[in-house]
Amino acid sequence: MDTTFTLTILAAALAVFAPCLDNGFTSWDDDVYVTANPLVTGGFPGNTGAILTSYVSGNYQPLVVLTHAVEHRLFGVTPRPYHAANLALHLVVTALVFNLLLTILGGDLAAAAAGTLFFAVHPLRVEPVAWVAGRKDLYLIETVLEKPT
Repeated sequence: MDTTFTLTILAAALAVFAPCLDNGFTSWDDDVYVTANPLVTGGFPGNTGAILTSYVSGNYQPLVVLTHAVEHRLFGVTPRPYHAANLALHLVVTALVFNLLLTILGGDLAAAAAGTLFFAVHPLRVEPVAWVAGRKDLYLIETVLEKPT
């Protein structure tokens, strides 16, 4: 992976999505997943078993709930750390997309960089990056793109 291309793309993604760090929680379902979720607010790490075996709003997403619980334990209901975690995950996913495109495109740096930049700043990325409850999408993409060791 070319470091210059990677850092430039990550800087662009950071510049585009940094304003989301000042967002609050949404009234859509951040309350269901975070602020009013007893699995998140209910005393991590003592409730880890419940986190790993429970559904939230009909969805089984233990990793998402677990990370929200850790953040709640560390930061309470301050939205900035939750948004920072989503942004950091997006940057990791962006680096993985670059690596994937380099492989698929036979090492063509320019084409891989263009495709990755398109992915990194595309408006469809707003939801999982800027919406706290959208973290599930970032974990899904990261899991799919991560190379097994």
